[in-house]
Amino acid sequence: MEKIFREFIYIFSVVNVFFVFNTVVEYKRDAQISKKRNITVQLFMIAITYILVREIRIWEIYTGSGFIPYRKMIFRDFLVRFLSMGEIRGYMVVRWMFNIPFLILLVKVYKKEYNISCIKSAFLFVMTTKYLSLICDVVIPRILFIMWKKDSISSEMVTKLSLQEWNWFDFSVILIAFLVFLFMLGIVKIIKKLVNNNRVYVYGINILLMNVIILFVLEFLNVISIGKIGFIYGKLLTSERHLLQIQVLPDLIFLNLIMTIYLVIMIKKENDERAKQDLMNSKLKLQEEYYSSLEESQMQVRKLYHDMKNHLENISNLNQNSEESRQYIDELKEQLNNSNDVKSTGNAIVDIILNEKKKVCIKEGIDFETNVNSKELSFMKNADISNIFSNVLNNAIEACQKIENGEKYIKLEAYKIKRYYVIYCENSKTNKIKRAGSRFITEKKDDFVHGIGIRSIETSAKAYDGDVVIDYDDDKLMIKILIPLN
Repeated sequence: MEKIFREFIYIFSVVNVFFVFNTVVEYKRDAQISKKRNITVQLFMIAITYILVREIRIWEIYTGSGFIPYRKMIFRDFLVRFLSMGEIRGYMVVRWMFNIPFLILLVKVYKKEYNISCIKSAFLFVMTTKYLSLICDVVIPRILFIMWKKDSISSEMVTKLSLQEWNWFDFSVILIAFLVFLFMLGIVKIIKKLVNNNRVYVYGINILLMNVIILFVLEFLNVISIGKIGFIYGKLLTSERHLLQIQVLPDLIFLNLIMTIYLVIMIKKENDERAKQDLMNSKLKLQEEYYSSLEESQMQVRKLYHDMKNHLENISNLNQNSEESRQYIDELKEQLNNSNDVKSTGNAIVDIILNEKKKVCIKEGIDFETNVNSKELSFMKNADISNIFSNVLNNAIEACQKIENGEKYIKLEAYKIKRYYVIYCENSKTNKIKRAGSRFITEKKDDFVHGIGIRSIETSAKAYDGDVVIDYDDDKLMIKILIPLN
């Protein structure tokens, strides 16, 4: 029974690590994953980790007391003997032999399933295990042992405890660590509500909570020295105080420094993202106003065109006997017909954008083909319609402008297919596409201003639960936007 309980402690410890790690990386924020698949992925990682912790002890996280020889790690001991490097050095080498592949497996899984960058997940996992190692290996066990046995964990008392006592002690250590984390998580959630989930403030609170741990350890050292516990157990805690001062505090300060730098970088990124979002919103507003004014002008031109056509027809009837008048009027009619190149797609904003971009393409020598039916777009805001079509065509035109020798073309199609409205644009190109993960990197010098075209398209599409898919090869780029129809 006690051996089964010991296995449960191993599992509970690993689950605790992944619970803390998953909360830290907030993996559900950036990826769409079903509940069933999420549970499957987490169980797979827990199972792999449990096996490696049990057989190799791949990292120094608290999985039970090291004071009892519970079981032999046969596989690890075999590898140590095989390497013939000495016991201590051999254990270190074997541990890293499995640590590195395990970390690679973890970051690949979190990249594929949760769309978290490999560097971010590796860094946060290492930091999580280091924090838990300090708290669960040193701080909590020593405080708990003092309260439980009225003695130091460095004393000979540890040799007198049974396996059952150690099991309950180890379980209590992990449970307390879990409850402390839940308490801190609860504080963060309350603060999130108070600051309307402003991530900059949340990062600041995380920095504060990390430093609270250091303050707690310092206060505990003071209590040992002058408080009630120090008065009763002072002689027993000398070695514990030395350990906290020499090992725990420096390590905690170093970890907090690294995490503070990381969170400051994250705060800067959040501020940059917010500035980009504000800029994008301003551009959308200006774009909407521009195309709205064009729409009004277009209506006036159409009315004038209609009236002029009638006037010319009347004049033509009055001057049937004049060959020169009739020829002049026919020329005017032809010019009017040629100027009326506005193709009706079913949406006035789309009509204006297509004709405006067509003029640019003619000027730049770009073959521009369109097959657009926009009658189904009545559920979308004009700002989003203009944003999607304008940015798609602007990006295509910019790519064609970079072609010095070669075919320049843009093919744009937009239509309803089943329950989706599909926008497909293909354009020729010669420039190389640069990507950082799922993000496209602009070639322009001012990447802060100009690097928001694709993101702006994605923002408008996602407002209607749509998706943006981009594909490319050496000489062309294809972008497909799928928007569900209400």
